[in-house]
Amino acid sequence: MNDAARHRIKLSGIPRLGIDSDNGSEFINWELFRWCEQENLTFTRSRSGNKNDGAHVEQKNWHIVRQTVGYHRYDTPGELELLNRIWALQRLLTNHFAPQQKLISKTRTGAKTTRKYDAPATPYQRVLADEGTVRKTAKTRLTRENKPLNPAAIQRQVQALTAELLTHHQQARAQTPARHARTFK
Repeated sequence: MNDAARHRIKLSGIPRLGIDSDNGSEFINWELFRWCEQENLTFTRSRSGNKNDGAHVEQKNWHIVRQTVGYHRYDTPGELELLNRIWALQRLLTNHFAPQQKLISKTRTGAKTTRKYDAPATPYQRVLADEGTVRKTAKTRLTRENKPLNPAAIQRQVQALTAELLTHHQQARAQTPARHARTFK
């Protein structure tokens, strides 16, 4: 976990103030908490019983994670290796080529809700436009990373790796006997 978190922070080039997680034990553990203390990061969690605290993150999970690799449980070393390769490429597509709109304001008049959004921009464009938070070295690194990228080629690589992941998953499941096989006589 610590190596994955360090790698993620290093890739972004944006200073982190903290980590916000879901309430599950797969997210909240002493190892992560101690690591956050060592790295001087705040560690917060969603409020227990409030399902919609992580709605934005959950929406991104569906949009990016689930649409890319589906709903299967991937738990073999081979699947992990393929997932890491997929996410390395998907990160480039999402951050450099997928424009997003940010909600600026929301007003309610009676039963009607009016939402105003800013102009669509990719996360890469937003980082370059940032004046105060992101260091110039991070912007330079991202610009160098962006120049040679070909979104169509990256998408084809993601699709090929995803097909390989699905094949690997199906083969692994075919070799594993059912855990709770029942026999009725």
